[in-house]
Amino acid sequence: MSSRQPDQGIGGQAERWLEVERLRNEHPDYVIIWLEAVGQFRAYRLSEARRADGLIATTAAGLAEKMSRAPQRRR
Repeated sequence: MSSRQPDQGIGGQAERWLEVERLRNEHPDYVIIWLEAVGQFRAYRLSEARRADGLIATTAAGLAEKMSRAPQRRR
């Protein structure tokens, strides 16, 4: 059984994508996406986007917190 809570239709999805847009503006060094099928936000540092690892959270606030705590990498 999944712990994912269902979205409230199209309005819920639109809200998620607005959160993605806000996160992208706040964290321009990341590629940020919402995966509806698994109910997750994901972020990949642009300088490391080709690597398989990334940050994963079920809420935009959780993802923002993880990005803020992530160590800054040298370019």
